[in-house]
Amino acid sequence: MPSGISGDSGEAGGTVIKADFTAAVCALKPCHVFYPAREFCGRIETVDIGIGEDIIELAANGDFYTLSFDEIKEKFNPRTSVSNKGDYGKVLEICGSKQMPGAAVLCAKGVLRSGAGLLKIVFPEDAYSAIASQVAEATFYPVKGDKSGFFDGADSDRIIKNLDWADVVVIGCGIGTGEAAFGIVREVIKNSSAPVVVDADGINALAKNIDILCEAKAPIVLTPHPGEMSRLTGKTVGEIQKNRISAAKDFAEKYGVTVVLKGSNTVVAVPGEKSVFVNTTGNPGMATGGSGDLLAGITAGFLAQKMSCKDAAVCAVFVHGAAGDAASAELSRMACLPGDVAEKLSEILLETER
Repeated sequence: MPSGISGDSGEAGGTVIKADFTAAVCALKPCHVFYPAREFCGRIETVDIGIGEDIIELAANGDFYTLSFDEIKEKFNPRTSVSNKGDYGKVLEICGSKQMPGAAVLCAKGVLRSGAGLLKIVFPEDAYSAIASQVAEATFYPVKGDKSGFFDGADSDRIIKNLDWADVVVIGCGIGTGEAAFGIVREVIKNSSAPVVVDADGINALAKNIDILCEAKAPIVLTPHPGEMSRLTGKTVGEIQKNRISAAKDFAEKYGVTVVLKGSNTVVAVPGEKSVFVNTTGNPGMATGGSGDLLAGITAGFLAQKMSCKDAAVCAVFVHGAAGDAASAELSRMACLPGDVAEKLSEILLETER
């Protein structure tokens, strides 16, 4: 490791060597993964010097792990020659509004580009032209909206009836912070028998009544950024960022949900498991509005193909980050947009099929 950084954390202080290349002996250490220490390591390569896996496992504290692309590839099942759209799952997306139609579009692109068989999008009718013109491969279920183009709750019973159709539900992207939208989120969580991915304003809805998670019939995946995690837990963003692993792990354990705490080194925590996954893909070019909507859709798409919540979340953040790296390498970090990342998903997923 470069002199001057802490091997057991992402801390770096005082005089620090900024390396071009770091050879990590046997396995990555925390300083090779967490920032700001990671910034001083340059290109990192893990080198084998003959220490066995049993010794590494004995020495590790088990708090977190990372995965290589080869390990991620093993989690994908090849498609059989005799198959149809029904074999790859049906996703019900409850997202978008007149003011934020792009959130529904980006989420839909994530669902479709990640391989789901069928997608139905529920949104306020005023957003129809903006959403339908950008997504050709989905079916649409527009419902009555309020004067501002958000859900007004009048059709909540009709929305809930669609739950029986779905293998996975994704909700929250661009729905706004109105009570009607929040009410729909709560009803979906209480009534869905299919796994539910909750993002963005869906998470803000839960912050007002967090105990609703205890009434869920099906597995829940939450994808908060640090600000949303702050609202869920009552902790400050600074407290969460200081120990992201504990923040995600403690919440997952307390409420029995899978947590995807987004940001640099996205953390995936699963209830009942000692270790959490820490992602190593992605870059600052992805720090723009819409990235989370795309990730929520990818997660739902993988769930629809019968991945577990854990595998779907881990694969989604890895693939999403890898697509972001590819897009930024081509377009620059400053000019990269979530739509560009969506277009790169095919390039990354092609590698999982080889």
